[in-house]
Amino acid sequence: MDRAHRLAAVIPGAELHLVPDAGHLVQLDAPEALTALVLGAVSSPSA
Repeated sequence: MDRAHRLAAVIPGAELHLVPDAGHLVQLDAPEALTALVLGAVSSPSA
């Protein structure tokens, strides 16, 4: 199991979203996808 999955498993309430074709610097590799995920998380009723 990779680090992202391990971290998500031990953080209560965590959700893991993998961005296809993004590397370590997701903000540079896929800024639109990252923005959509962040906006979805902060606008969610459970946030």
